[in-house]
Amino acid sequence: LQNTVGVAQDLDAAESGQTINLVGSIRLQNLDVAPDPTAYYLTLELKHVNITNEEITVEWEEVENFTGVIGGDFNLEIDLGSVAGEETYRFGMKGYEGGDLLCPSSTYRPDATCSIPFNISIDTYEPNLMQIQVLSKDTDRNIDSNWRTLYDDTWVVPSATQSIRMTAQDLPAPPAKLDMHYWVENDHDANDDRIPDEDEYIVLTLNSDGNAPNATYYGNFSDNANLGLDPEGLVSIYIVGFDLAGNAIDGGTAGFD
Repeated sequence: LQNTVGVAQDLDAAESGQTINLVGSIRLQNLDVAPDPTAYYLTLELKHVNITNEEITVEWEEVENFTGVIGGDFNLEIDLGSVAGEETYRFGMKGYEGGDLLCPSSTYRPDATCSIPFNISIDTYEPNLMQIQVLSKDTDRNIDSNWRTLYDDTWVVPSATQSIRMTAQDLPAPPAKLDMHYWVENDHDANDDRIPDEDEYIVLTLNSDGNAPNATYYGNFSDNANLGLDPEGLVSIYIVGFDLAGNAIDGGTAGFD
């Protein structure tokens, strides 16, 4: 089970956006041979717990149905739609007509139908990059008024220790880290065209302070190489990061557009 950005998940506590991938293989017992794909189908079912007159019943609703796969190896991308919150699903092989159906390894905790259940927290909210700020030169970082918000045309005095602060917001928690991609003209403009190309950026990883729903990230970099340039040296920054569910933060892209 992989989340929206392809990270393998714990079947007991998966976290993802609305898109998941189920990756695996089906083989005949003790053979590296796949069964006839026309002899079975695969299903994804959503668990419903009903309470009527103090009686609890469990129902499984089929939400996806796939034909058998040629060669037995599958990588199924599934859009869970508008579902949000915590849900339980199960994925299984049904209708096999070529013999007995053997359950997957106990590692996957198969149920009585040989399906694999998994619990997943579905987060459809993308992290929000609220602001990026730079510390005014030679000032106290503990005083908020010393931090200036960066805009597309903000002028900043070059420094060997340029301090950056940014804030991200998300529920239940913002990304644990953000990657700041930065480009300093006189250090990284390999082709001297004054345009930051994707492969010219340097990456600085900034760790969250652990707060939620608003987290703060600090980092330092040098743009001192731009000091004294005429015309004035350029700097470009964009941010990449994901929450636990794999939802991406909108932190811009390479270049000045």
